[in-house]
Amino acid sequence: MSLRLFGGMTLLLTALSICPLRAEHGMVDNSCSWGDSAAELLLDRELPAFKLDGPIEGVLVPFLRGQGVPVSFIAAQAGTGSIHWSGEQAASLRALLEATLRQSPEFGYRIIAGKVVIYPPAEGYDASLTLGNSSVAPRGKAMYSILRDIKTKVPFLADLGMPTLRSMGDRHLYGDLVVTGGRRSIVEHLAAITGSAPDIAFGMVKRADGHLAFGLELVRVLAGIKASGPAVMEVGATARVEVVGRLMDGKSVALSGPACGLDFLSSDVAVLEVDGSGLVRALEPGEVTVSVRHGSQSDQIHVRVK
Repeated sequence: MSLRLFGGMTLLLTALSICPLRAEHGMVDNSCSWGDSAAELLLDRELPAFKLDGPIEGVLVPFLRGQGVPVSFIAAQAGTGSIHWSGEQAASLRALLEATLRQSPEFGYRIIAGKVVIYPPAEGYDASLTLGNSSVAPRGKAMYSILRDIKTKVPFLADLGMPTLRSMGDRHLYGDLVVTGGRRSIVEHLAAITGSAPDIAFGMVKRADGHLAFGLELVRVLAGIKASGPAVMEVGATARVEVVGRLMDGKSVALSGPACGLDFLSSDVAVLEVDGSGLVRALEPGEVTVSVRHGSQSDQIHVRVK
């Protein structure tokens, strides 16, 4: 689904799409689903009364990310566009965005593959571009590949500065697999860098030195997670650990697999093994704890194998 408003900047909101990532017959499935459309959940979410006054990049984007909205942003100039919101009543994110774009008509936003992005359509980001062949690569590698190719093929992005990976130790931010290449618009290629993880946003802004700076940021979308699974298993049996995430606004969504940013760990792999999708297999009698982590959120279940 794609949605676009013209008014100043293209806002890319990461749609809350989560998908299991698994290898089967040599293929990688990195589709994700949180059931209901995350983008629609985000856009219709009611925010408490608040006031905002300042540039979109420095005021609106941090505010939205602080509310659990992984919004991405593109601007041809730092400080471009502004938001003046003096609402004293609760309002939806959609209403806030529409008001922002009316005040800054050079921007608009689209929902791309379940993600929301704010960007300036007039700058040419909707132009089609073919980049190599579609492939699957770690996000860190994909980011450099896409940005390097775009720099050489899009004149107005020639000054795009390659990002510094200051958090390469963060597997969730740089290690997940994403699909790159193919023919799509420039903004779609940029959005592809974040992969299917619902809590990663990007920003691309031209700085005072004239260079376009690109960066990724983790956004705390989930307030907590809850894992569930069998308490007792027989040797040779398999089962799946189910995980439910609670959004910052209280809604619950089902999560599964590493494309959702989940990590699974068995306390004793000789008794029970678990893969990246949460599938567990009982190997020999004993008791074990399966831990699940998503960023700073974690939970665990206890399993007895007999």
